[in-house]
Amino acid sequence: MLQGAACWAIPPGSPGWPHLASLPLCARVLPAYQLWLRFNDGAEGVADLRHDLDAPVFAPLKDPAHFAAGQLDPMLHTVVWPGGADFAPEFLRSRITTASD
Repeated sequence: MLQGAACWAIPPGSPGWPHLASLPLCARVLPAYQLWLRFNDGAEGVADLRHDLDAPVFAPLKDPAHFAAGQLDPMLHTVVWPGGADFAPEFLRSRITTASD
């Protein structure tokens, strides 16, 4: 679970290394279907996903307890949830807002 910030480093030799762009390295679940994320390109901020949960695969994430069960997956390089839901890293990167936004 991502209640505290969960972080990892992308080790050299990972598939696609060093051409992996905008991958989340740290994540923390926030209230109201939000994730705080830090990416390998240095960007960090909050991704508000509450309006992105309408597809059937994301329906279970509308339960706050299920949303809070997200984990960083080092093989997929993104946040994943039990049941198979995940968002592409570039989608998460496009959703973050920073303090300067």
